Amino acid sequence: MICVPQKIKMLEIEGLKPNPYQIRRNFNAKSLRSLASSIKEVGVLSPIVVRSTSQGYEIVFGERRVRAAHMAGLKTIPAIIVRAGDRECALLSLAENLHRENLSLFEEAEGHFNLISYHKVKKEPLSKKLALENSRINEKIRLLSLAAPIRYKIEENNIDESTARELLKLHNEEKQAEIIEKIVQGGLNKKQTALLVKNTLREMAFQKGNEKRHKKEGADLPLYINTVRETLQLLKNNGAKAELTQTETDKSIEFSIKIHK
Repeated sequence: MICVPQKIKMLEIEGLKPNPYQIRRNFNAKSLRSLASSIKEVGVLSPIVVRSTSQGYEIVFGERRVRAAHMAGLKTIPAIIVRAGDRECALLSLAENLHRENLSLFEEAEGHFNLISYHKVKKEPLSKKLALENSRINEKIRLLSLAAPIRYKIEENNIDESTARELLKLHNEEKQAEIIEKIVQGGLNKKQTALLVKNTLREMAFQKGNEKRHKKEGADLPLYINTVRETLQLLKNNGAKAELTQTETDKSIEFSIKIHK
């Protein structure tokens, strides 16, 4: 449970601890400067939310306002003090960030994953609190299965979530990297990416089928060679003067049996 007192308290900015469950890694510098400029003019209009810990006050949400207030030269900031456990703190932080812009796909996915995996929040109550269907939460978390270099490319090039999800159909990091390059270079949308992935999967399946066929043929080759040699030996056992010549290339082995009159 979270208990929110009605009283707002002014707290020293320097003494505030960051939220360890903050999922946002990047704060837009231009946006922060704009907010700092506004704070210089009218002050901090909306108080931040903090909780009391043994090390002092810890930000639950409002870190962007704290940073902007510090840039504006403020020494104190209005705050509401709540009692919140780690689970509530992580949930509040995620919910607050989802209401703001520019939260990356993977920051959001990590927030959902952390709540479910580390704080043991069940998907059903989580989906209700965040107004998201279970399937949408699962889709977001699945994005974390993409390798770090792939995720970096997606974030760096602002590739949208629906396009990024197409890559999950390719269980091959090398192929995912190839597709990402084509998306970036060609400015492909979701529909074009889906078609590209579909064609790539078809090519991979065809190649896999060829490899299996060649592997099977290669495995049978010693049997074929022995059969030819046994035939030669059978001819000799029956009194024939027979010779065997063998010619081998990269693609085939040619046998020739000569029987003398």
